[in-house]
Amino acid sequence: MEVRKLKSRTIGFLGFGAIARDVSEKLQGFHPRMTAYDKCPDKEAA
Repeated sequence: MEVRKLKSRTIGFLGFGAIARDVSEKLQGFHPRMTAYDKCPDKEAA
């Protein structure tokens, strides 16, 4: 996948722990649409 195409992609996370949060921070510069599901959500991370 080319980097320039990330803007038009949706990235989903199953679980939103430390690793998923770190990955989502790194991806923010590419402006993808992101969604996450966690069975025990952390209200601070929302």
